[in-house]
Parts: sequence; C-alpha cells; structure tokens
Amino acid sequence: MRVLCTSVLSPSQTREALRFALLLSGAGHEVHIATEEHLLGTFLDRGVTATACLPSLFGAATAAGGETGDAVELLHSGAASPDTAALVLAGPHLLGQFKALDAVAHDFKPDLLLRDAMDVAACLVAEKLGIPHVAMPSGAKGFTDPAALLPRLDQWRCAAGLPPRGDPLSLTAHGHLDYLPPAWTFAPHLPPALAYRQPAFSDPRAKLPSWIVGLPSDRPLVYAGIGCAMPLFLPSPEGHRPPPGRPDPATVLRSMIEGLSRLDCVAVVSTSGVAVGQVDSAPHVHVVDSVPQPLLLEAADLFLTHGGYTSVRESISTATPMAVLPRTADQPMNARRVTELGIGHEVTDCTPSGIASACRRLLGDDSVLRRVKQARLATLALPTVETAVSDLESLVNHHSAPQ
Repeated sequence: MRVLCTSVLSPSQTREALRFALLLSGAGHEVHIATEEHLLGTFLDRGVTATACLPSLFGAATAAGGETGDAVELLHSGAASPDTAALVLAGPHLLGQFKALDAVAHDFKPDLLLRDAMDVAACLVAEKLGIPHVAMPSGAKGFTDPAALLPRLDQWRCAAGLPPRGDPLSLTAHGHLDYLPPAWTFAPHLPPALAYRQPAFSDPRAKLPSWIVGLPSDRPLVYAGIGCAMPLFLPSPEGHRPPPGRPDPATVLRSMIEGLSRLDCVAVVSTSGVAVGQVDSAPHVHVVDSVPQPLLLEAADLFLTHGGYTSVRESISTATPMAVLPRTADQPMNARRVTELGIGHEVTDCTPSGIASACRRLLGDDSVLRRVKQARLATLALPTVETAVSDLESLVNHHSAPQ
C-alpha cells in the first residue's frame, strides 16, 4: 500500500503525521509526507520520506487578501465562525494547494491519502485519483463545518474538472481518526471517528528534571503551559509584530504566573521558550522553558492550559482537570467543550485575580475530577493506535475491490 500523508501549519500536527507514517512504514507500506517548508525539519532523519512541496496554508490565505485575509485574522484571534473558517481552509488559495499536492500524487501514485484535517485540498486530490482520504486526529475538526465548506469545495471541484458532490459529509466520506471515543469527542458535529488509545508520550526518552521531585507535596501541584503554536505569534526576528487581535504569548504567560502566585499551590509554568520579561512571581511558582508535559500531567492536580487539542487530549489521558485560557484557532471551541463535558472550566476572566479564582474553584471541585477520570477510563477502553494500520488496510482493500 502506498500512502501519501499531508502535514500543514502546526508543529503539533507534524507529530501525528510522523506517528502514522512510522506505523505504516513499519508495517511494510510505502509512505511519503508532503509538508510545508517550515515543518520539514520534524521529519528529517526520522526514517520517513518527506518533501516541502506545499505552499504555506496561512501564508497563501493571507496573501489572497480581502475577506480571506480578514478570515485568517479572525481565526488567529479565536473569533472565527464556521463561514470564516471555511474561507481560510478553502478560499481562493485552495487551487494552488490542490495543484501542488496533485503534482506529488501524480508521481507517487498513492492508494490512500492520509491528510491533515486543515488540508481540505487533499480531499479533491483523492477524488481525482479515485482513492479514499482520511483525516488524522486534529483540533481543526472542531471548527471544520462540512456544511459551510461544501459550497467552496464544490466551486473548486468544478475548477479542477471534478463533479460537485453536493454532500457535506464528503469531507469524511471514508471516515476520520481520533484519540477520543464518540461520547467525549471534540467534534460532535462529525460522524463518529475511528478512535484509538493515544500513546502515552511523544518521546519515550523524556524524563522530568530532578528538581521537580523535590517540590513540596503538601499543596496541590498546578502545571501551566501555552503549547507550541502560540509562540508562533511572537514578533519576527526582523521586528515585525503580529497584527492587532492576535494573542501575545508573553502577556498570557505573565497573567498565568501572576495568577498562580496568588494561589496556595506549587506551580510549574512552561514558557515554550517565550521571554516573559519582568513579572511579579511568588517563590512557589517555578518558571521553565520546557518540561515533558505528558509526564508532569501524570502528577498534576490541575492543568492551566491554552486549550490546544493535543494538550486537552493529554489532560484527559492523565485524568487532570483543566482551567482553559483560550486565545486562538480551535482553543475557544475546545474550552467550551471542556466545560460542557464537565472535565474543567473555561477561564473567562483572564486577569491574574480571575485566573487565581478559577483555579481555586477547580481545585475544590471533586465532581470535575470524577468526570475527567470517567473520560480517561473511556479512552483506556479504546484499541491501541497500532490497530489503525489494519483498519486503513481494510479501507483501501474494500475501496479497491470490484463493486
């Protein structure tokens, strides 16, 4: 089986592409990853073939200007509606995405297209080739509304010489993959996914620093972090600042640090390398560049998080209640879903006092802990992610069998 895999935009999504590429190649299948230039380094020397052949999705959408450029800013600011998100994913730039991937597919001749959920051009390439396409786990599914995307996709289907589908569920015609069971999904508007148990760690060599072992154990342990996507909003080395409305990671981190300084706890704050500048922090708040998040969550009593989908899944897998401070992309939707599922709360007052109050309330709420333990139990009942290989093999075999 030959599998063409796409990876766009986010460093966290490259890990999913790499995970499935290694699983499939380890089972004897030929895999090729098509990605953007800034993500290529993730795949180098990892035992998979990858090329930087795709134009930057956000770069192309921004360059399109007009309402498409405005839609990108709305998505960055966390205020995107289904229609504006559809414009970012399938605006005038989609034809360029389609042509770039189509050229790779023409040479590689895949049997399956395993796509980043943000890459809807891959659906059209798969339709042109007559092969199945499947989206990998991603928070993008939370704001990917098939009904809003359909008119735009049908427009580009015609431009690419393909017949219109007229069916919103064509986006998931062959299923999609996830790490959460249907009752706990963060994309309840989509058909149920093929769900698998999330691997415990992205890096099996990871370990916690020794100083963490010596932290006081007579107070709750709170871990806070902003993930790997928000630092992308920092000013560029050339001094260009992000447009107004985009989140400032340093400001978010300072609010987290000052809020936790007002809380009776032991806190570890990971800055993801962001310089926070002058901040009034208490001795019980330990600020570090990075820490193995999945490992520390195993021992944390609360996770103060930006609400990225990977962080949410890791919190569920360790049964750690969440205080969600969303800022961009899918994070506001994830925060609402966390609250709806009862596994944490959205922090609506983002001042230090508001953050401290929200964390204090969660640490005293046993019902949230019970609920997130139920979610973890449900994920533990899922099949291992390795079984995705046989599921994808069956999908390709069924699709290619004479009807």
